[in-house]
Amino acid sequence: MILREGGGTMQIVIVHYHLRRGGVTRVIETAIEALAGKGFEILVLSGDEAVDEKAIPNVRVVSDLNYRNSGTAAEADALANELQSVACGFFGRAPVAWHFHNPALGKNVLMPPVVSRIAESAPVFLQTHDFAEDGRPENFRRQTGVPGPLWPQGRQVHHGTINARDFSILAAAGVENSQLHLIPNAVSKIKTDTNPEDRPFAQGKRFFLYPTRAIRRKNVGELLLHAHFHRDDAEFATTLAPENPEWLAILRHWEKVAADLKLPVQLGNHGHGFADLIGWSDGLITTSIAEGFGLAFLEPWLAGKSIVGRDLPEITADFSLDLGHLYSRFDVPVDRIDLGKLRAELDAELENSYAAYGRECPENAVGTALDSMIRDGQIDFGRLSEPFQTAVIENPEGVEPPSIEPCPFDTISEQTGLVRKSYSVDSYGEKLGAIYEAVASSPIGEISDPGPDLLLDSFLDPARFNLLRT
Repeated sequence: MILREGGGTMQIVIVHYHLRRGGVTRVIETAIEALAGKGFEILVLSGDEAVDEKAIPNVRVVSDLNYRNSGTAAEADALANELQSVACGFFGRAPVAWHFHNPALGKNVLMPPVVSRIAESAPVFLQTHDFAEDGRPENFRRQTGVPGPLWPQGRQVHHGTINARDFSILAAAGVENSQLHLIPNAVSKIKTDTNPEDRPFAQGKRFFLYPTRAIRRKNVGELLLHAHFHRDDAEFATTLAPENPEWLAILRHWEKVAADLKLPVQLGNHGHGFADLIGWSDGLITTSIAEGFGLAFLEPWLAGKSIVGRDLPEITADFSLDLGHLYSRFDVPVDRIDLGKLRAELDAELENSYAAYGRECPENAVGTALDSMIRDGQIDFGRLSEPFQTAVIENPEGVEPPSIEPCPFDTISEQTGLVRKSYSVDSYGEKLGAIYEAVASSPIGEISDPGPDLLLDSFLDPARFNLLRT
């Protein structure tokens, strides 16, 4: 049953669209580090070269893996053949298992049929970090143009999630328990030699760093609102700009708002290294309204820093940490909002969202969405689109900001120990290695297609709707 040739190594192929800096690239780096010396030979297939060749060796570039919005079944077959050919050429034999990251996210419409084609003759592990069903209707819609199951099922098809919420969603959708795996990300220490006392800016003030690529769901407007309320005692910064031109235009809007209002916030382009900024900070802040795993809530502790800002309870519920100092809403008096315009925007965007998923918008969807946004005469700033957010930032009269006070040293020390114990690289390697063993030993069988709508009902809910995810 064991598929290690001569009792030696197992040949595993990891496939991703790209290896640019980002969450999945870091997961791949961690996997390679965690499995070193444990009997696995890993080949990484990507649409481009690795940024850090030491962290991700054995990369072969297959350009058609990169992002694409259209394609044909013939192109998918050709890509599957190329991947198999490259893998066999590298190992000198067929690999024992394939590991795909986010194959159903709609970043490359060829990926679902490619996965099914490869799964006809080899076991596959499909690890989902993000869902096209979760606020990405354009991604979901364009995938339907190329035949192939989004969520294939079969004895040789295993699925993996990075949090318990997503695990429960796939289990409820019918994925067999023996073929469903929970594999939380490992958390590595950020090495830094700097400290707040030595920073060359924000003297006499506190400095909060938001280590993020400032895409739309990161809710940068909320960072500016914090900056308004702390203009006399703190400075704020983000680290990276988005690559998507649409999101970059939104970031440019926030840069203009910050400049016009003279807010103490720098949105990237600060001229300092990432590790230095971490060390110089008095705390790391997050205002994100959606995450797949939640590294932002774990990594700060290993850098000796407190996380502050917005909590995401359905994600952080997995962590055995005390995050009671975070807030789950940034309330704004509802009379500061033009509810007529908000209702109109919600009506249009909900209709667009449901239509994009091929569904009828429920009756009173706008009312359901508003009821979830408004509580005790207050509306959550993080559920508003940029024009509404901008109006509040320009005139925040009546808004009482939630605390962003960092945890004391003793709490940081305790939380650091918990994170180090539960999310170590060694522990990750043991879990991933066991998954690879299970996947590689799976018999090849027929592949079934439960249909593209398998997970939609778990995500398409007006009460979850957020205007920053349209």
